[in-house]
Amino acid sequence: MRSKASHFARALKFFAVAGLVALAPVLAAGESQAQSVFRGVQIDMSGIPSGALETRRDLQACLAAKLPAVLAGRINPGARNAPVLVVRPTSVWLASIIATTTSEDDRGGSGTSSLDQLEGEAILPGRRVPLLVSANPDFGTTGAAGYNARVRTEALCTNFVYWIARKI
Repeated sequence: MRSKASHFARALKFFAVAGLVALAPVLAAGESQAQSVFRGVQIDMSGIPSGALETRRDLQACLAAKLPAVLAGRINPGARNAPVLVVRPTSVWLASIIATTTSEDDRGGSGTSSLDQLEGEAILPGRRVPLLVSANPDFGTTGAAGYNARVRTEALCTNFVYWIARKI
């Protein structure tokens, strides 16, 4: 007769193996994502309305500077069969200095938020990765920089780029 510990050990071993088998596709997908190589990166600003010209310009400049730097090891212009990564920001929201006021976002909606937010997507052939990043503009401790829209846009952009690198 087998002991309870022996049954427990066999069951534990079974579930561990079953868990690894079940996770194999997920682990393999994560590995292949980490090895993605791109021929280049294209920034599509069509999702940000032209009315937000300064924010749009700051965001585009930040993306153009940070994407190649963060993805440097994964961009190979000579790789003919590699896809081009398209990055499309679709919405930028900079919180009001007075968080209790209602303000309008760039889609025409309104609401109250105390977080800066950047929404967008990273697009590869056959794959779309939606992203939403937030940053807390701590107006009380950051001094004048907390009120500077360019600094806040750059903080959102940096978070956005690192999440793209992580998810693609």
